[in-house]
Amino acid sequence: MALTAIAFPSVAATTCPGCYGLERLQPGVYAEPGLAPAERRHVTEVVEQANQRVRDFFGGRASTPDVLVCLSDDCYRRIGGGRERGIAVLNRSVMLSPRGADPVIASHELAHVEFHARLHGAEVPQWFDEGLAVLVSDDPRYLAPTGDRCLLDSRRPLPVTLQDWLRAASADPQLYAEAACQVSRWAGTNGGKEAVRTLIERLSTGQAFPDIQMSTAVVAGHRAGVGGGCSGRHRRPSRASPTARSVASSNLYDLAVRIWTESPAKADVEAVVRRYFSLLRAGKIPEAEQLVDHSSVRHVLKSLWSGSVGASADADEASRSRAADEWEQDLSWLRELGLGGFNWGHTGSHFYVEVTYRARIIEVSLGFWVKPTDAGWVVAGPSTLW
Repeated sequence: MALTAIAFPSVAATTCPGCYGLERLQPGVYAEPGLAPAERRHVTEVVEQANQRVRDFFGGRASTPDVLVCLSDDCYRRIGGGRERGIAVLNRSVMLSPRGADPVIASHELAHVEFHARLHGAEVPQWFDEGLAVLVSDDPRYLAPTGDRCLLDSRRPLPVTLQDWLRAASADPQLYAEAACQVSRWAGTNGGKEAVRTLIERLSTGQAFPDIQMSTAVVAGHRAGVGGGCSGRHRRPSRASPTARSVASSNLYDLAVRIWTESPAKADVEAVVRRYFSLLRAGKIPEAEQLVDHSSVRHVLKSLWSGSVGASADADEASRSRAADEWEQDLSWLRELGLGGFNWGHTGSHFYVEVTYRARIIEVSLGFWVKPTDAGWVVAGPSTLW
């Protein structure tokens, strides 16, 4: 136990939470000591909501993992956590960081535990494991709310082993969106949750994992347009001119959405994102939305606030509470944000850009991608990446 505690503190902490100073809030739920009553309620509500998501998706529970929740960075480091928002430890316990104490992250990690408990040792590709966890948690960073839920179309082979996945995902966070796209499309065309449960039953009896990667997926009834996530099929736009234009068709695009008739250069795409961000900083939200095929602006603004003002070390708890209530009414904090570096994925179609607050890089990045539509290529996004 002593060697394990030194080499693998997270394993030791999940084995003996009390040995690391955590208090039991209820059976299977542990948190750091000294939390205010409201914080204790928040922790228990997060775990309850996450458990319900997992229960609803899998049709019950086969696992009973302990959940360790830290609301301070010191606590999370002490139990062996790193920069991640949450982690499933040996597929039997879950640890949540201060940035992961929410139902989405909690249910993502609990989904990993539940999935493996039902597999009884059967092996599955890591991309499917991760995509399924995104689907179970209903993560808005990587899935659209309805319809063809893909935010990033993917038909390429994805990492199969955990080691390969960790290496690739650390360089390209949008990999989660690609995996979620493939799993959600497969599930959507094969019976939804029941298809997943049937697959698990077959795998648990020793059957091999089927070839379900969506290399030639076509989603019926989903048009290749802007605003509906990824399209299952894209008609190649005309290549008559590589110039960008603004589209005035009110039924498909807002007035200033940038359309390219050929796949645009990175510099052109980055210029659109810089313009988008400058409008955002100026509080011109409707104008910013018009530049890209936009996802929920409210979610983007709230995430940016949480990662900047809400996480500011010099903000006391009272000022955080006031800001949390007032961020939508007073957007002056946006002026203190800036853009950092652009980080492109290896396909050249998607990238994320770092965000700064008072000249320091924050935990939240904005993900964008270039996608073809019937009218041409557009910049879509942003997703928020932690």
